Amino acid sequence: DYNRDHGTSYPAVAVKVGDKKDYCHALKIKGPCQIVYQPHQPNNSQAGGARLWIEVEPENIVERVYFSDGDYGPPPEVVQQRAKNKKKKSKNHKKKSKIK
Repeated sequence: DYNRDHGTSYPAVAVKVGDKKDYCHALKIKGPCQIVYQPHQPNNSQAGGARLWIEVEPENIVERVYFSDGDYGPPPEVVQQRAKNKKKKSKNHKKKSKIK
């Protein structure tokens, strides 16, 4: 775990709504929810396939909580992966542009 290994406290809770993913330190879920654990059938809508997640119906409010003494923004490994994906997407776009 990045925080444990580096003495940091980046948000580790990923909140996915549609295609958008945010990170926070904790969640307050105001309404019913369901915790799902599927070790042999990962949720492939998540990078790497999440094996444990919380499902919340859209009408329920989910409040993201950030620690006042914590680090902010996504964890560094997420930032690196996003940069790598953006670079790859940019290369593919340039290749397609040259073909036209």
